[in-house]
Amino acid sequence: MRDYRRQILQYLRDRDAFGSRTYFNDSSGWEADLGDLPRFQERQATSYQRLHQSLPALAALLLYAVGLFVAANRLFARYNAA
Repeated sequence: MRDYRRQILQYLRDRDAFGSRTYFNDSSGWEADLGDLPRFQERQATSYQRLHQSLPALAALLLYAVGLFVAANRLFARYNAA
């Protein structure tokens, strides 16, 4: 997102958009031609890439769940109901 913002600002600076108020509008209305504005498309991640990105979080969640289960099991094993 920052790269997109930086490129848009550079595009506007190159056309001296910030040096003149008439770049965006004048007395007759909208004047700016934004047809050649840089356009960006988000690349779709493959299933493998999504799985690769989510594995660390899933592993941490699994370890956390196993740790809580072991702790709860030990606490219940110590509890004497009689």
